[in-house]
Amino acid sequence: MTYVSSRPLETMALAISRISKSQIALSALTLFPSFLRLCGQWRQRAVERQYLSELDDHVLADYGLTRQDVIDEAAKPFWRPLDPGSRKS
Repeated sequence: MTYVSSRPLETMALAISRISKSQIALSALTLFPSFLRLCGQWRQRAVERQYLSELDDHVLADYGLTRQDVIDEAAKPFWRPLDPGSRKS
């Protein structure tokens, strides 16, 4: 029979207290590369949006974009990716 605590916060606190410092450090080391990749993606989006905003209207037309498309994209925060469904066909 499995014991289920009627006090979930106490159970969670007990479980957390059993986590060793080495386990916490290992978790941090495991997450750090993912965090660096995420920062790289954010930086890349910012650079691409800046580059896009510097393109001539004729070049944008070659890509099927309007100046308003670029303005809308450049206004997005760096953490928001391009929404593929937002483009008009």
